[in-house]
Amino acid sequence: MKANGAIGITGTGSYVPRTRLTNEQLASVLDTEAEAIYRVTGIEQRRVRDERENIYVMGALAGLRALEDARLRPDQIDAIYCGIDPIGEVSVPAAANLVQYLMGMPLLQTKEGGKAPNYCPSCDVVAGCCGPLFALEAAVGRILTDRHLRNKRDTKVLVVAGDSMSNVVNWRDRETAMVFADGAGAVVVEGLEAASSREGVVAFDTSRPMGILSIDVASDGDKADLLHQFSQKRVTQPAEPSGSEDVAKRHFVHMKGAEVYRHAVRRLTASLKAAMEQAGVRDEDIDHYLPHQANLQILRKVFGDAIPKQVHRQVDGSKVYTWGVVWEGNCSAGTLFIALDQYNRSGRLSPGMTLAMPTFGAGLAWGTAVVRWHKPAKPRTDWETFQANRDREKDPGPEALYAQYLDMVSRMEAAPGPR
Repeated sequence: MKANGAIGITGTGSYVPRTRLTNEQLASVLDTEAEAIYRVTGIEQRRVRDERENIYVMGALAGLRALEDARLRPDQIDAIYCGIDPIGEVSVPAAANLVQYLMGMPLLQTKEGGKAPNYCPSCDVVAGCCGPLFALEAAVGRILTDRHLRNKRDTKVLVVAGDSMSNVVNWRDRETAMVFADGAGAVVVEGLEAASSREGVVAFDTSRPMGILSIDVASDGDKADLLHQFSQKRVTQPAEPSGSEDVAKRHFVHMKGAEVYRHAVRRLTASLKAAMEQAGVRDEDIDHYLPHQANLQILRKVFGDAIPKQVHRQVDGSKVYTWGVVWEGNCSAGTLFIALDQYNRSGRLSPGMTLAMPTFGAGLAWGTAVVRWHKPAKPRTDWETFQANRDREKDPGPEALYAQYLDMVSRMEAAPGPR
């Protein structure tokens, strides 16, 4: 799919848990050494949620921060698409419905002090680690549909993506425990011409295409067995006993690491090439590669010498982003938008920069988005200082939203029927 350049990302937000699980802590559980974990994955530590930081809370916090960056209120959003797989959480309704609820919809406090219902559609676009790109393409499609079928030219879509992988990781399984982490990111997508009416949101250059230049996505369902997770309870016969050890084992995420690695390298390379050709750009035109933070060894195979042999705590020595996988782990669907938000808020993006964001995950699915940045640059912050300040962010925090989530759960549990 190739967008016309007039649709772009006008706000970014993210949330990662505060708890860090280090290689030293994990090594004692896996009966290995911390250095061995880093050698295989390139990961030093990973972020893991606490009880309050479920995927709905993390997604809502990321969404609210993206709206703030776009200078929008929740009552101004026309649709929500969530690239979230609520594994280990509420299966029905959609994660997007609960994110919408936690963000204060549908009854919202308006700027004028009244209440305004916003029953904007919200739904999930589940594609594992590729959720953000599949949902981003859905958002672009919604905007184009509104233009051509509804004569509406100011559609604003919130896209939220993330996962709580710690819910389904077997901490004694080296294939998954070494890699996966928790986190969520979000972006606001809209037409740039309409967004330019809000001061400080868009630096619009009409001399060349801006915004989302191309999106390439694909899937191969024949490889579904390589990375999968069954639901917690699978009812086959009414008389079948539940709670068996086999059922518990099925609940964990399972990955055939070597095969996933091989397919990831091949598909990421091909998707990058396809998306860049669609966008009409070459490697020398790309200012930053923000790839899915799956595994440092996969990224080294795809990008080669563009990644320094020694990955430091700073990010400015390479145009390939790898900081996230080293210091936060593989947050699954969250990694792309988390990286984009970090670069935006730390002042590393300026108008006219070209970004490529490739990803790969369960499905198997893969894809790449190429974006020419169009938001005014923020003040540049030293990377370590930026990360320290981000960890100290308290407003908004998870506590209030988690209490709101528990209120909804109590309403669900009060519904009639056996439990």
